[in-house]
Amino acid sequence: MKQVHITMLGPGDILAEPILNQQGIVMLGSGTILTEVHINRLKKLGIKDAFIENKEPQDNRPKAELQFAPAAEGSYAPVPVQEIREKWETRKEMRQALIRLADSELGFGRPSTPELEEQFRRMFRNTLYEITSHDGVVDGLIRLQKADPYLLEHSFHVTAYAAILGLANGYAGAEMLELCVGSLLFDIGMTELPAHTFSSSGGLTGAERAAVRLHPEAGHRIISRMEGLSPRSALCALQHHERFNGTGYPSRLKHGEIDEYAEIVAIADTYHALISRRNYRLAYTPGEAIEYLLAAGDRYFSLDLIQTYLRHISIYPLSSVVRLSSGQLGVVTSLETSLVHRPVVKIVREADGSLVSDPYEVDLMRKTDLVISSLVEGSVDETIKV
Repeated sequence: MKQVHITMLGPGDILAEPILNQQGIVMLGSGTILTEVHINRLKKLGIKDAFIENKEPQDNRPKAELQFAPAAEGSYAPVPVQEIREKWETRKEMRQALIRLADSELGFGRPSTPELEEQFRRMFRNTLYEITSHDGVVDGLIRLQKADPYLLEHSFHVTAYAAILGLANGYAGAEMLELCVGSLLFDIGMTELPAHTFSSSGGLTGAERAAVRLHPEAGHRIISRMEGLSPRSALCALQHHERFNGTGYPSRLKHGEIDEYAEIVAIADTYHALISRRNYRLAYTPGEAIEYLLAAGDRYFSLDLIQTYLRHISIYPLSSVVRLSSGQLGVVTSLETSLVHRPVVKIVREADGSLVSDPYEVDLMRKTDLVISSLVEGSVDETIKV
């Protein structure tokens, strides 16, 4: 027996325990073999979880040898059951990936306080659960993954970063849902590019660069055709390459003309792109990426949004071990929320590897010739013992 979220149920699942309504009345008894009608009804009633019997995945799949789906207008063509099974399994796997995203760290750090993190995790999880029920969004994510696995990974990171900024801006409910859908699918227009575009280790040709610049409009068209999605989610795709000073594309919009969701996605997109290693360059450190964003404030991105973001994240948590550009090892002892990439660090090892008998603090806000070059795995004690 296992407990699963309602969005993870499939036809053929068998209830291990009865499902009760708020009055304690049995709606479906244990042993019920679920159908699409059952599952849709449970969703409408607001049921969140169910206990089902453990069984092999193939038991959940459609049993018919052929299913019929629309072909040419006014006719129907048989669809092999294997195709239906594969689509069902692929959607299930993507829904599970979305649910795992709610609890992942993603390497960027966390909301700046435990209280904020708890609030964020709860809101983010509920939003992603709701998104898993939309087949169009799930299929869009599958499309990203098939085009290039990095596109999906990148969209997941961008969504987590954007959601933190959304929370900092006071978003909740429908606003958070619209922002997260837009963040997940903002790059879906890239799926219309030739496959070799993603694997190129060198620069793109002029024609290829021109094709890439069309992806915001392509993405907007794709999302706009998805039933039940907000037009503002589609604007994340259309406007995420617009820039504060009007130098972006496709429409050279300026701040005030760019939707705030799209501005948030642009910041998150740029940050993760910088800290990701690509075929043609090494990754930036988190500190270097933040320096870039601050330098681009009110030029490429809203400085207010960037500063709000930095006040609500922690990329170098207290007590984390870091290596400085000097080669020294230290422990983060204090954070200034306005400059999260420049904490106070207590030096425990010098650049030559010698242990510091009387550890001393370096304030990176004042010592501007030093930066954090990397996070070091392990605890303070482990670092000292090395």
